[in-house]
Amino acid sequence: MHRPFPAARARQQPSRAHQWRRPVTILAVGVLAVLAVGWWSTPAQGRPAAATGHPAGHLAVPGSLAAGVAAADDGPVTDTSWGPLTAADRDLLVRVKLAGLWEIPAGDMAQTHSTDQRVKAVGQVLAADHRRLNAEVAVASRKLQVTMPDRPILSQQGWLDEMTSERGHPFDETFANRLRSAHGVVFAIIAQVRDSTRNTMVRDFATEANEVVEKHMSLLESTGFVSPTPAAVLAPPAPHGPITTQLVIVAVVLVGAANLALAARRSWT
Repeated sequence: MHRPFPAARARQQPSRAHQWRRPVTILAVGVLAVLAVGWWSTPAQGRPAAATGHPAGHLAVPGSLAAGVAAADDGPVTDTSWGPLTAADRDLLVRVKLAGLWEIPAGDMAQTHSTDQRVKAVGQVLAADHRRLNAEVAVASRKLQVTMPDRPILSQQGWLDEMTSERGHPFDETFANRLRSAHGVVFAIIAQVRDSTRNTMVRDFATEANEVVEKHMSLLESTGFVSPTPAAVLAPPAPHGPITTQLVIVAVVLVGAANLALAARRSWT
């Protein structure tokens, strides 16, 4: 019986490093695949307000705008030269600033993403009005010592991202409905603060903001693209959730179990 030379046997039997290379590669690829699928399919929930970059991160989400003002009424009252400043007063200034942070880019976007002349004209007016309101709210917030946000919150950025990828008719519908929905919610809030505030500066600002928001709602409706879709349906696209420790553990366990099963099968054959 012919026996292979030692060198031939060495070539026939893979090295220990080679034996482990394939399972390790499978493990690494499997973990990455599971993490990618989990990240893509998991919406982000329960993220703290600090993730948006300012303390009012929970504001301007259509489903919770009214609740936000109700909660703000329980905050501290500050004495100013223009009268008492309540949490609801501060909340109004923040909301108007937040509106400008996403409506100005949306209005500018209409000039390049829409083919409808009416949509372009409405977008131009909205952007110009919010630039003026931004300047006024900057003066009021400085005098009243209210901290202003400097970027859109998560939901608003989601709307902008959605519109960025659209052109023509799809953009027109998204533009008109997102903006009309947001204006409709904040319209009632401005009226509530206008009625309840005892701060003369906030009252004057709320009066002007109320007129601007009502004007914008009429302009958006004049485009012909506003649908009767409830605000709850117009929620922004859910961002993908973070890769959590639990997701990593699940990925490692699943892929490890698959490798053990593969190794056991090889030992039986």
